[in-house]
Amino acid sequence: MRLKPRSILYSVLTAEKFVDFRHTVGFELQKRIAKNPRYSLRTMANNIGISASTLSLVFTRMRCIIPRFVSNMMFDRATIFYMKNISLIAFLTLVLPISIAFADVNINLKCLWSAYKNFKISPDGRDILFANRKILPFESRTPNIIPDRNSLNSADQMFLQPYPAGFFTDAQGKKSYEIPTANEDLRDSHYTALFMELYGHAPSEVIPNLAHVRWIDGSMMTFNRNYGAAHALEVVSKQLQILLRAHPEYLKFLKSPIGGTYQWRPVAGVNNLSLHSFGIAIDINTKFSDYWRWEMGPDQQIHYHNQIPLDIVEIFENNGFTWGGKWYHYDTMHFEYRPELILTAEFCNKEFEKYIP
Repeated sequence: MRLKPRSILYSVLTAEKFVDFRHTVGFELQKRIAKNPRYSLRTMANNIGISASTLSLVFTRMRCIIPRFVSNMMFDRATIFYMKNISLIAFLTLVLPISIAFADVNINLKCLWSAYKNFKISPDGRDILFANRKILPFESRTPNIIPDRNSLNSADQMFLQPYPAGFFTDAQGKKSYEIPTANEDLRDSHYTALFMELYGHAPSEVIPNLAHVRWIDGSMMTFNRNYGAAHALEVVSKQLQILLRAHPEYLKFLKSPIGGTYQWRPVAGVNNLSLHSFGIAIDINTKFSDYWRWEMGPDQQIHYHNQIPLDIVEIFENNGFTWGGKWYHYDTMHFEYRPELILTAEFCNKEFEKYIP
C-alpha cells in the first residue's frame, strides 16, 4: 500500500528528531544506491508514490549533500525507530523539496524540452545544457527590457507573446481569429542560437539532415527530418489531400508556384537567420498570399490582409506548425515547425514527467 505523506507532513516535520532523520536517511540511501541503484530508486519511488524520474532527480542533486550527512552521523534508539519508515523519511527530507522545485519548472521550459528532448536543464532552471557542453540561457538576464524581435538573447523570450493556436467557431461553423496588433510583434521571433544548436550552425550541418517530402501536387520538398519536422509535413500533405476532396477550390493556394522550404538565408531586411535556413519552414503558393511589406500603405502603416483558407491553417497547426498569418508582421504563405509553441500545458506537464537529469 502506498503511503500518503501529505496527510502526515506537518506532524513529521515538527518532530524533535527531524534533524536526525536527515543523517539517517543519508546513510541508508548511500548504502542502498551503492548496492543496486536502479532497484532502490524504483522501489523507493513506488513506496512513496512518486515517479522514479523525480526520485532520480533528487539523488542527482543530493549526491554532494549525502556525504555531509554521513560525516556528521549521530543517532540513538529514537532515530533507529524512525528508520523503519525510511521511504517516508526520504520523501519528507529529500524528495519533497526537490519534487516541489521539479513541479515548479517553468511551463514554457517544459514545452521546449517536450518538443525536442535533446538538452538538460540547469538545477536553477535558468539555462539549458547541450551534450556538446554548450550552455544557452533559457531565462533572460534582462527580464525588464523588451527584446528586439530580431535579436532575442534567451529562449524564454520566444514565449513572451504566446502563439494563439486554434480558431473561434461560430454557430454556423465559420472559423475566425483575432487580427494581430502592434503590441504582439514578438510572435514571429525566434532565438537563433537555440535553433543552431538544434539543427546546425551552417549549411554543411543542415543539408545532411534534409529529407524529401512529397507535396500535394506531386512535387518533392526538402525538409529537416530531425525532431519529427519532415514527418509532420508528410502528415500535413496527406491531410490536405483529404481536405481537397471536399474543397477542390483550395488547390490554388497549395500548388506551384510554391515559395519553397530550405534556403540558408536571413529574414528579409535583417541579419537574423530565417527558419528556412534550418529546413523547418515552408512558404505555400505566393500568388495567393499576402505579406506585410507588400501591403504597406502610403501612411507607412501595416494593413492586414489574408486569403488563405483557415481550414488549411488548422491542419498545419494541428501538426506542430505556426502560421505567419497570426503575426503582426504577417506572412500568410509562411508556416514553420514550432511544436514548442503549439503544445498544450497539459501535454507538456505530462511529457515532462519523462525528464531525467
